[in-house]
Amino acid sequence: MRNHAQVIEFILLGLTDDKDFQAMILLYMSVTYVMSITGNLTIITLTLLDSCLHTPMSFFLRCFSILEICFTSASIPRFLATIVTGDRTISYNCCATQIFFLILLGVTEFFLLASMSSDCYGAICRPLYYTTAMSKKVCTLLVLCSCLTGLLARFTPVILGLKLDFCGSAAIDHFFCDVSPLLLLSCSDTGFLELKAFILALGTLLVTLALVAVSYIAIVGTILKLSSTQQKRKDFSTCSSYTVVVSITFGSSIFMYMKPFEKDRVDMNKGVAVLYTTVVPMMNPFTYTLRNQQVKASHQGPGIDEYVTWCDPGGNPESAMRNQTSVTEFILLGLTDNPDWKNDIFLFLLLSYLLSITENLTILTLILLGSNLHTPMWRNPS
Repeated sequence: MRNHAQVIEFILLGLTDDKDFQAMILLYMSVTYVMSITGNLTIITLTLLDSCLHTPMSFFLRCFSILEICFTSASIPRFLATIVTGDRTISYNCCATQIFFLILLGVTEFFLLASMSSDCYGAICRPLYYTTAMSKKVCTLLVLCSCLTGLLARFTPVILGLKLDFCGSAAIDHFFCDVSPLLLLSCSDTGFLELKAFILALGTLLVTLALVAVSYIAIVGTILKLSSTQQKRKDFSTCSSYTVVVSITFGSSIFMYMKPFEKDRVDMNKGVAVLYTTVVPMMNPFTYTLRNQQVKASHQGPGIDEYVTWCDPGGNPESAMRNQTSVTEFILLGLTDNPDWKNDIFLFLLLSYLLSITENLTILTLILLGSNLHTPMWRNPS
C-alpha cells in the first residue's frame, strides 16, 4: 500500500442489497451479538466471583471469553451500523486496523484452544501432577505465549500487505475488511503474499490441530480404561463440549483460509464468516458451561423456583392467610427440582429474554433512525 493515498477509503458491499433481507440480517446479527456478549460476560463474571471456579480450566475459559468478545466486537458492530445508517464506506486506516485485530485474535484463539486441550489432558490423564504442573503462573504464561505466537505469526503478512498498491476499484465484496477480497482489489503482484499467508495459515492450523488431536486421543484412551461407568459418562460429556467448539472453529477456518487462491473463496467466505463471527461466539459460552459441573453448581444456587405456596404446610390455609402478618418472606417452588431440567429451563428463559430485549431494541432503533417510519403507527410499537 505504498501509494495508498490513491485509495483513502473502501466500500463494504455487505451481504445483500435487498432491504427486507437486510432487516432480517440486522435482527439476526443483533440477537446473536447480544447473546454472545452476554454469555461471555457471564462466564467472565462467574469465574472471577465464584471461588470454586478458580481453576486452570476456568482461567482459560475466562481468557477465551475475552477473546470472543473482542473478536465479535471488531466486526459485527461496524456492520450493524452500516445497515442502519446506509454508510458503507470505511477508511483505509480503519480497514487495516480491523484486519490486523481479526487475524491476531483469530490465531490467538487457535493456540489458546490447544492450551485448553493440554489442560484437559493433564486433568484427566495426569491427575497426580495436574495441581502442581498447571499453576497460575504456568496458565498465565500459556495465555501470553498464545497471544505472542498469534502476533508473530501474522505480523509479517500484515506489514507486507501495507505495502500493496490500490489504484482500481474500492469495493470490498464482504461485510467487513477481510484479506481475501482485499487482495483482489490490489493492482500489485499479490502472489508472494498469498503464498506466505497460506503457508502461515497452514502451519498454524496443523500445529494447533495436531496438539488438540494428540491430547484428545490420549484423553479418550484414559477414559475408556476407567472402571466406573458414571465417571466415563461424566468425562465424555465434558470433553464432547470442547470437541464441538474445536470442530466448528477449525472447520470454519479451514474453509475460509486454506484455499491457495483468493478468487476461489471470496463468495464462500461471506457465508462461513457469518457462522464464524456470530454463531460460534454465541454457542461457546453455552457449550462450555452447560456441560461443566462446576459452572452448573455455581449458577443453580437454591433453584429457579417460581410458584408461590400461600398456606402453612401443616395447618389450615384460611388460618395461614389470616395470620399473614407473621410471614415476612415466601418460598418460590419453581418448575422442578431436577438439576438437569433446571439447566434446560435456565437456558430457555435466558434465550427468550435476550431475544425479547433485542427484538424490541431493534424496533426502537429502526423507528428512531428511519425517517420513513416517523408516523403515528410506529410511535409506540414496543
